[in-house]
Amino acid sequence: MTPADIEFTELRRTIAVRGTARLLLGPATIGLWAAVAMSARYGDPRVQILLPLLVLTAGFEGVRALHIGVERIGRYLQVFHEGTGRSLPKWEAAAMAPSRPGPGLALSPLFTPLFTLACLANAVLSWDPLAPILVAVWAAAHLALIVRVALADRACRQQRVSDLAHFQALRPTLLD
Repeated sequence: MTPADIEFTELRRTIAVRGTARLLLGPATIGLWAAVAMSARYGDPRVQILLPLLVLTAGFEGVRALHIGVERIGRYLQVFHEGTGRSLPKWEAAAMAPSRPGPGLALSPLFTPLFTLACLANAVLSWDPLAPILVAVWAAAHLALIVRVALADRACRQQRVSDLAHFQALRPTLLD
């Protein structure tokens, strides 16, 4: 095998591992959040608010990092391997081809609806109208996570195109 063949094989393997990890981490985070939220419910109000929210935030950031890495590797493969004229599978180019999913088939690679719903559920579970200072902290923390998830989802939708342009611009300088 040539170095290019080894690189292609290893990067495809990396995509598979990270993609699987992302699919496991999203639901596992929600399960851990539920356990922490229920156990924190009986403790200190500050813990009740922040600990479950930290679990959600950490899990979301892990999912996001895995997804970004997979997409970047995919665009790299598309430009530096599929675009070289070698007879390789054209998976990455096919993945970017314009298509419209059928009704109800739009995917959320960052589990955006799941994390948003969990954040809203956490807000409801930690609501304490008798503690106005905690309510302000509670609202700001939950709103910050919801905004973060929404902005990351938006950026995720534009990532393939921007990464592709980035690698296409780099290609001539790296192949000299």
